[in-house]
Amino acid sequence: MRLSLPLTVALCLQLWLAVTSVGKQQRQQPAPVALTDEEEAAQPSAGELAEIEGNAGGLLESMTTGIGTEERALLAAAQKEVAEQEKEQAAQEKELEQSEAQEVEIDKEEDKPVSALIALSTNFRQLARHHRLRTAPPRTRYDIEAAKEKEERQEEAKYARQFGELMQSEDRQEAATQEKEQQQSRANRMSFRQLQRPVEGGFLRINFAEKFCLGDDILEAYGRGSASPFIDFDEAEQRCAADDRCSFFTVDRESKRTWICKGDGYLSLEPFPSAVVGVSPKELAVDRYRVVTNMQSICQGANLIEERRSTSRSTIDMEDAAKTCDNLPDCTHFTINFSGSTAMPAPHTLIQHVFFCAGDPIGAPNDSFVTAIRRATYYVPGAPGGAPQPLRPRPLPCMGVPLQLRGPVEDSRGVYKAGSIIPPDVNIVYRSKEPEPQAATEKKGKASSAN
Repeated sequence: MRLSLPLTVALCLQLWLAVTSVGKQQRQQPAPVALTDEEEAAQPSAGELAEIEGNAGGLLESMTTGIGTEERALLAAAQKEVAEQEKEQAAQEKELEQSEAQEVEIDKEEDKPVSALIALSTNFRQLARHHRLRTAPPRTRYDIEAAKEKEERQEEAKYARQFGELMQSEDRQEAATQEKEQQQSRANRMSFRQLQRPVEGGFLRINFAEKFCLGDDILEAYGRGSASPFIDFDEAEQRCAADDRCSFFTVDRESKRTWICKGDGYLSLEPFPSAVVGVSPKELAVDRYRVVTNMQSICQGANLIEERRSTSRSTIDMEDAAKTCDNLPDCTHFTINFSGSTAMPAPHTLIQHVFFCAGDPIGAPNDSFVTAIRRATYYVPGAPGGAPQPLRPRPLPCMGVPLQLRGPVEDSRGVYKAGSIIPPDVNIVYRSKEPEPQAATEKKGKASSAN
């Protein structure tokens, strides 16, 4: 019986694989196992296995004898494929053996005590890493991201806390600065009774105004654009008071700049919302007048003698105003507003607005105003220019609700005059004690005798 070529090749391959697998199993057994007599009799011996392999090889050779070239090529390809499979299987077995050896080494390393590691290694980082690997649980990607987010939140909270503390510190400093400025402003302002005393006020404070110093007029510069740090109003006032050349200074809190200047630049100020100007008292002093800064004198009606305003081409300083008051009849004092309404045709320049008054001064605290009162030895009522003659002291009137008077006002002591607290359109009747009539005396005598 003659078999077909494909069937013959398949039978040969199956027989060859069976024989080789039996041989491998015999070689891979680690140790011989004791068998019973029956099992030992059933197992083939080495000679029998060699004979079987030889018979299989002869059978394969006899079966392949007489086949063509194509059949031999197919048989060679099949044998090559079988050899590659055997090679891959051997590589896998080798990798498995290496993996088992590594596991054994790891188990041995983990079984070592910590004291042995300390004795064998002096590197503390290696010891810490070994301890961390033994005790710390495995970290997944989620654990790593969660720890990173936690660190970021802690860092943000730290920055937020520092920023909040910084803002609170700045708020406290700003509140303290404002309180200090208010106290200084209150100290500079005079009460109504202090207005009569020969006291010159402190620095004149002109709010919402500034003046840039140019050239040689700049004595010192602080803040942005200079080497010195920014200073506020109080410290600038001290610096200006310590320098005899200083006439005024400008503090701009928005741009953080301060200028200490000389000259009469304070007479041509420019409006600016975040700046304040301080004028030295020595620039406002007049020998024959008592000067009080940051104080406005209220004079209306008959008490107001004249008003004058400066222009963009001509300014009015304290000496000019004092000379004008000297030449006005009955001028007892004047008040100047150094931040008056904007002058024309220069719309960016503040003007000086002067009020010349007569009578007793009525004061009201107000920044940017200066009140000057003529001294008693330099004033004669109704005499232009004035001559040395003392004035009779008068009581200081109060500023309150306007009086609604009907009819004449009796003044038995003659201490009031029209225009002080009495409206100018009210007649003042001066009465003195006169001897009683004779009839009234006789009537009183009869009444006493009857009693």
